[in-house]
Amino acid sequence: MIYEICYKNQVAFTIDDGGKVEIMNSNLIPMDIYVEQSDDIDDRANNLVNFFTWAAERIVHMDRKYAKELLAFYGFDNASSLRERAKIGIATRCLSINDGFWVRKENESIKWEDVNLYQNSLNGSVFELPLVGKGFTVSKETVTPDFYTDGTAAKAWRRERNDFYLLKADNGNDSVRKEYEASCILGRIFGNIITSYNLEQFQDKEVSVCKCFTTEDIHLVKADYYSIYRMNHGENFGIDLQTRWKNWLETMVLADYLVGNTDRHARNWGIMYSCYDDKFHVLGLSPIYDFDHAFEGKGNEVCQPYLFLGKQMRLEDAAKEIITAKPHIAEFLVKIIPTLKEYKYGDYVKDRIAIIVPMRKQA
Repeated sequence: MIYEICYKNQVAFTIDDGGKVEIMNSNLIPMDIYVEQSDDIDDRANNLVNFFTWAAERIVHMDRKYAKELLAFYGFDNASSLRERAKIGIATRCLSINDGFWVRKENESIKWEDVNLYQNSLNGSVFELPLVGKGFTVSKETVTPDFYTDGTAAKAWRRERNDFYLLKADNGNDSVRKEYEASCILGRIFGNIITSYNLEQFQDKEVSVCKCFTTEDIHLVKADYYSIYRMNHGENFGIDLQTRWKNWLETMVLADYLVGNTDRHARNWGIMYSCYDDKFHVLGLSPIYDFDHAFEGKGNEVCQPYLFLGKQMRLEDAAKEIITAKPHIAEFLVKIIPTLKEYKYGDYVKDRIAIIVPMRKQA
């Protein structure tokens, strides 16, 4: 069997069951996979592992709530091994709302327009099942759902005309309210760089809702994958974070400190890019998203994004360093303190501000 890994209607490379790769367009190989066109047995073995890993990553994570039910509904009962998870990814064509990559069999007469999630209908059960743990009896012949969303909370996509919205259920720790309030507070401070979350009711459950910031032509690659991609090309992601993306990085770090977000691992932020002239073009860093673990910080959390800079320090210390260099932000934080009383977790943010802003600034 030979598979074609495509970006939209262009074949980036093919791979067979033995790991033999033929590269058609090296510029269009996904940033989160590494393959080599080689006759070496070890290289081909690595190609297979890397391909299976890539395909397996493009299905729902098995620690997600209702993940097993969702996969079973689509007839996938065994996802215990890398190969089995990869089979599921391939069976669902490795489609994702995050980007324009997908898989088809060689000589299969099917196009991007026939399967992509932006132009084709989502199965109604995909909305119901992962969010509340039950599905309706509907046809499975519609386009494959997007399973490729990190995290453990029950969640699902909803389409409204040409836009997608992510709905997330509570994880048992008031996560929906936390995400909503964190985005409201941080939006007041930092503006549109913060993803906006709203509250809605779905089947008597409160859910958080945000608009998808990727489109058919604007994509997201997670920070950990992009870092490896840059390293494979002899480049250093950390240098960009210290230079052209320094302000964005510091905004994310300070935002996470203020709301005590404990979940800013390297797959909870990333790089936006598009593709034209047969190559990828980086647009910048993504909006700051995912706050369902806000207001959980105790003061000793590691500043995870700074690990890309080769720095290991507490999130609180990183925030103090940023505030010291940007006193105008400290002054603004003091000004917004009176507005925090309208939020359930407002006092938490007020206390965090008091730790990093010198007392004279609070007078």
